[in-house]
Amino acid sequence: MKCNDKEWQDCSVEKMGCTGCYYNEIEIGEYVRSETGRIDQVTDNEYYLPQYIECKKGIIRRANIVEHSENIQDLIKERDILRYKLKGLDSEYITIVKKYHDARSNQDWLMINGYKLEQVEILGIIACEKYEKEEYKV
Repeated sequence: MKCNDKEWQDCSVEKMGCTGCYYNEIEIGEYVRSETGRIDQVTDNEYYLPQYIECKKGIIRRANIVEHSENIQDLIKERDILRYKLKGLDSEYITIVKKYHDARSNQDWLMINGYKLEQVEILGIIACEKYEKEEYKV
């Protein structure tokens, strides 16, 4: 959760290098997504400098984190690439997450090959930001 203008003006935390307020505490074991598309799991939220947190794949600057959650499914966006299997089955699949709109309920759903995210077990993720950066366009 980001500070609104009033909170930012009255904030007693030093503006330079602000790591966010107590509103946005990141706990050990949570998953984080950075603005560059890096998805990782927090292993230590009290790294030697308060601007950084330690994750399984290395260190991330707190200011670069755009989302965090205990459930990795909350971090999935449209156009991410998932390696997954259907719950209760052994076959693995790789595909792109798409957004579907239900006209009856006027809601949007993230789906994979016609399945909602709750129906699959996620094995791996490539964020759309990473894919777009590394993609070779023909």
